[in-house]
Amino acid sequence: GRTLGALTWLLRLSGCDLRCWWCDSKQSSFREDEARERPWRSVLSAAVASGAGWLSLTGGEPTWRGPAELRSLVALCRAARKQGLRIKIESNGLRLPPELDGLVDLWSVAPKFDSKVGAQTPAMRHDVRVLRRLLRLQGPSGLQLKFVICYDKAQPRRGDLEQAERLLKTLPLAAKRCPIFFI
Repeated sequence: GRTLGALTWLLRLSGCDLRCWWCDSKQSSFREDEARERPWRSVLSAAVASGAGWLSLTGGEPTWRGPAELRSLVALCRAARKQGLRIKIESNGLRLPPELDGLVDLWSVAPKFDSKVGAQTPAMRHDVRVLRRLLRLQGPSGLQLKFVICYDKAQPRRGDLEQAERLLKTLPLAAKRCPIFFI
């Protein structure tokens, strides 16, 4: 993506509203009891001291926050930008809190669907309206899409590719101008 090779300070947040069976961070996504609270100013100090140019918020799901946590994230993003850091949020694309408008340089969105059933499910879903809103607010340079493609017997699962293709057809500007990754 746009940040490939860029020195990035990663902040992994706990808690996610989805239950993707292939999740690579179940330890932080599915178990809230492992969360360690750290004041946002402490996070900012560590990120700035690292010399990184980017602060990446990932999860769990960074946008799945209660009001107090969201206020802390907004404060962190504002202060980090004032310190010269660029902000990337890695999200499942289900929500776009208006409090983050104008604070994020790059949204890296991985829309979810379950190819085992050939569709979205309560555990694995996305919202195309949020993706369209992100595209309007950020423009193609502020959004990248990542699709998880699972494999069966060394072959990409056809359902995953078909679901990605269907979604991209509903987002023609993104399909033409945003970086798109199949991972």
